[in-house]
Amino acid sequence: MYPHPDPGDSRVSELNILSLAFLPVPSDNHSIAILHLDHSQNLQLLARDLILSDSELSSEPSLLLPPTIVSSSAPPLTEAPPKLVGVPPRRSKGAEEPILGGVLVLGGRKIRFFELSSEDWQEKYRKKQRKLESQKKGADLPPEGKAKEKQRGREIRKRRAKATVEWPWCEVTAYVPYNSPTVFLTDSRWSLANDEGTRFFVGDSHGRLALLSLETSADRTLGVIPLGEVHPIF
Repeated sequence: MYPHPDPGDSRVSELNILSLAFLPVPSDNHSIAILHLDHSQNLQLLARDLILSDSELSSEPSLLLPPTIVSSSAPPLTEAPPKLVGVPPRRSKGAEEPILGGVLVLGGRKIRFFELSSEDWQEKYRKKQRKLESQKKGADLPPEGKAKEKQRGREIRKRRAKATVEWPWCEVTAYVPYNSPTVFLTDSRWSLANDEGTRFFVGDSHGRLALLSLETSADRTLGVIPLGEVHPIF
């Protein structure tokens, strides 16, 4: 487990935030994944680094989780909002490099897994941005043109999730803790089912319980295994 800081009061620029989750990064760094609705009602996912010395979040999105449009439509108001769940990194069998962690988006008709970007990708991105900035400085553009070019470079894209699986039942609303199978809670919608953080118990509003499994092979796949139904005990 990674220690979570106590940042106090920190400001965020995103409005209509639906879910927050700490990303699984080394203990000397802290990043928060943010799922929110933008002004166009797009469901967006991004991350911001936590600057402990200033008790603030970074003004620019974190490169760990490049901003992406998860869905071009807002979730129905009658359903519980989507939930972010952090997935820790681990080494898969037969893999030479460690598997990067990421974040699951639970809710709606699909469950998506977005993997964190590698250090190599982040460094390539920084070099590309420095090159673009250098070209823009040398270009003979009016201030308005330079502002538009800078904004265009920051446009949020719709990136494909690393793994996706259909959720065939009703809205995800409850979970059953693995260590306490007789206790039923509704303040969250998932629970770790193994120490590696790749399996989760997930339940819907009708009491259906399923095991969500993330396979850490090179292809990354998500699977849903029905386990039955649960009923409240009075």
